[in-house]
Amino acid sequence: MKMPLKWEFPGGKVETGETNAHAIIREIKEEFDIDIEVIQEHPYYLHDYPTFTLKLTPLEVAIKGGELILKEHAAYKWVPAEALSSYDFSEGDVKIVKALTKRDRPQ
Repeated sequence: MKMPLKWEFPGGKVETGETNAHAIIREIKEEFDIDIEVIQEHPYYLHDYPTFTLKLTPLEVAIKGGELILKEHAAYKWVPAEALSSYDFSEGDVKIVKALTKRDRPQ
């Protein structure tokens, strides 16, 4: 793991020939053994780390079936968007946390 002990949104690398939707469906199955469907794709974010750049595309999904089993992670949590800022997220995911928190704030 490149950022151990940090909270991250699940996902992974988009393989050649895959769409973002296909990649997240595959990654979630591999990492958690559940089946999902993509509800909405949001604009991507770029984050520069000292030795690489990540392109992070937030996708809203819904669980279709299966029992969540941690295959590659130490823990998981379901939390409301307004609680996300209290978690120590990897630097790349902080922009997504801010966007989610802003989006879910009452107008």
